[in-house]
Amino acid sequence: MLSQGSTRFPLGLGLLLGVLLLQPFSLAYAQSTIQFSQLSREYSRELSVIASDKAAKTFFLNSLGPQVDLTPQARLRARLEKKAFPHPQMARLISRFTAALVLWQFAKELDEHFATVRLNSFLTGREKQIKWVLHTLPDTKIDQLLALAQVLAQVHPSEPPPQVALPLYADYVQYLLTRYPDWIDSEAAWITIAARDDGAQVILARLSEYWTSHLLTAKRPGKDEQQAYEARFLLDYFIPMVTAYFRADVLQVQAWSEQQGLAYWQALLHWKEHQRYRHSLSRLCGTWQWLIHNHQDHQDHKIVMMFPPPDEFARMDPQPARLLVNGNTVYIRWEFPNGIIQEESLLLSHDDKRLEGSFVNSVGPYGNITARRLAPCPPRSAD
Repeated sequence: MLSQGSTRFPLGLGLLLGVLLLQPFSLAYAQSTIQFSQLSREYSRELSVIASDKAAKTFFLNSLGPQVDLTPQARLRARLEKKAFPHPQMARLISRFTAALVLWQFAKELDEHFATVRLNSFLTGREKQIKWVLHTLPDTKIDQLLALAQVLAQVHPSEPPPQVALPLYADYVQYLLTRYPDWIDSEAAWITIAARDDGAQVILARLSEYWTSHLLTAKRPGKDEQQAYEARFLLDYFIPMVTAYFRADVLQVQAWSEQQGLAYWQALLHWKEHQRYRHSLSRLCGTWQWLIHNHQDHQDHKIVMMFPPPDEFARMDPQPARLLVNGNTVYIRWEFPNGIIQEESLLLSHDDKRLEGSFVNSVGPYGNITARRLAPCPPRSAD
């Protein structure tokens, strides 16, 4: 509880989100009433056209707003008080939550359209949406997912290969898998090439190499027969393997987007509580001199307490396990090593310049606290 150095540590919404994101995924999920799969089924059409913060806010307020107290009545109160609705920081959370939900839905629909002739038109129609998602959630990683979907659509045979004898097929496969043995983890690996912008062209060129190879001892087949070999290899080897990696990417993107979205949802649910907590921190922010009188030994102890601004509260060490301000009443709970707990019940007075009250410690000490503010809350550190 003694004064500490002024190490800068931004908090704000970052603390709330950080705590939620560090929870086990199953815990965050269990505490939420939101299921992305259910929302996807219920709002599939609406989600498919969201491509801006404005559209995200409209969707959220109309569908999920009441669950986080964003009701028409709350909108009216904000209008009467000439306040933004919703609060700008809450609006950012809404955009991020909705972007995560849109990304989950996009991955699901991409899985339904991949390796089909409809893929290009699907991606073209979602181009603006994906740009918005990437801007709103800059940590999103979907490059390989999109690339694998496109290469599958480009190389997938438009019709089944003709059922003809392919006497050189074993040699053809052996050549390709010997010359290019890696599927991942090398520059020449099949998946690495497939994820490139020119992946389809490189793959198709690779499939035709055998016909000009010195290993071809038999008469070179005609063009149509060569294409039959290539189509068979694609269907037997390349497409199943790339499909497996593509679907693994779909699941990974959905898991990531749902985890992010649930964290944002929890932040929205706890918005009012978080704002009250920030207000509590703001009222105590500053430097205080505490005079603690211990009735047990009849000794007085002076300490300097520094309460940082809300956005930098994490730099306080030790940090209260709980801090509440209700009106002018202050409750502070400290939890120290070895299970030691100290609780303080205080009263703010003189325009928040004085604190008076009592404390009780779990190992015996109890007494009175009188505090006066030495310095006001410091200006917020520059980002």
